[in-house]
Amino acid sequence: MKHAFKVLGIAALVSSPALTYAESPSWNAISASYSQTRYDDDDEFKPRGFGLEFSTLVADYLLLGASYEQASDDVWGIDIDITGYTVGAGARLPLNATTDAYITGQYVKADIESSYRQFSYSNSENGYSASTGVRSMLTKQFELGAGLGYTSIADDDNVGMHFGARFYFTPQFSVGLGYSSSDNGSTTSASLSAHY
Repeated sequence: MKHAFKVLGIAALVSSPALTYAESPSWNAISASYSQTRYDDDDEFKPRGFGLEFSTLVADYLLLGASYEQASDDVWGIDIDITGYTVGAGARLPLNATTDAYITGQYVKADIESSYRQFSYSNSENGYSASTGVRSMLTKQFELGAGLGYTSIADDDNVGMHFGARFYFTPQFSVGLGYSSSDNGSTTSASLSAHY
């Protein structure tokens, strides 16, 4: 069960507000994503699932965001479902016309349910995460980002780094790929975002 709580911890490291088709990064987006997590010490448990994320920029510097994630896996006949929620705020720090730095903090909550035949188990834990990084528009359609993050939930601490790339078909729609690596494992993700 401990690995189940790590899913949200690692996912929080890779999660960062969506980027935009513009000269400078924009933080206003609604995103849907698909992700899978792998652990260094467990070849059996590889949860995968979908997530939703909302982010917005207020008064040029204040970042607000929230996310929902659901992932699952079947290990030795045991069905494991993880549902995670985050709510947070942070600060945008413009470095130049095309690059922003940021720092964020989030409240993290995870609900775990597992079942095997007629037996079932459920648990809920909460914690927090913090991240900092840089996002830069290399062109008007392509952006790269990288950062560091820390998550603490269910007596488990994760420190790691995350990387992301996004391509904008139009100013309103984009696709992205993300990768994060932490103390426990790694997560890969793909996303589709609508920008406003």
